[in-house]
Amino acid sequence: MIKACQKNFCNYNDYNWDWTLQYVIASCDPQRFSMLSIKLSRVSHTGVCGIHHHRKLCNVEKEVGKIKRTLNLILPHLFPKNVNVQKIYEKPFKPKTSYGGWDDVRDQTLCLEISNGTLDSQTILNKVKNLSVISQKN
Repeated sequence: MIKACQKNFCNYNDYNWDWTLQYVIASCDPQRFSMLSIKLSRVSHTGVCGIHHHRKLCNVEKEVGKIKRTLNLILPHLFPKNVNVQKIYEKPFKPKTSYGGWDDVRDQTLCLEISNGTLDSQTILNKVKNLSVISQKN
């Protein structure tokens, strides 16, 4: 998928790879993609004190306590013996404004070179080593 839609993937200005994949699916060829979604997640986000949250008081222990209480309630549903897969058609995803952080042309070029197959891992390592030597001299 990424190779077929490499320009959409490599040039989308968002540091979140998951939002980038949603953008690629919506902008490249939405008819050929299907998505599997779950009703109940086994993963919890404790980042209430992070950059996207504007709380003055952050209490990570309190957030962990909330998650533990929720886990106790949903524990019987976490490991079902059977899984019911349903086909649900919803309206197409409309890409939101990107969050930025991926607008450096060097990053985009590197991404395109990797997805084109014109750049191998040894060349990448050599480029990183050269950058490291340059930054140590400055």
